[in-house]
Amino acid sequence: CSLFIDGTNVGSMTYDSSTSASPRSYPFSTAGTFSAYVSCTDNAGNSSSSSSGSVVASAGSTTVVDTTAPVVG
Repeated sequence: CSLFIDGTNVGSMTYDSSTSASPRSYPFSTAGTFSAYVSCTDNAGNSSSSSSGSVVASAGSTTVVDTTAPVVG
């Protein structure tokens, strides 16, 4: 899975099937409201993205995005 902030891929995430979560931290360099979503592709090549959500961050803060993986297929 990949984490997107304001439409930019900022890094990969590993899906944990035991918790149905894919934690990923992201350090924000500026304060503001940002759009975040996750996109995943399974081993068969099927892909899906989560709904976009808003993240409000302070300058220099690190936010952990912990989402339930999207249903693929």
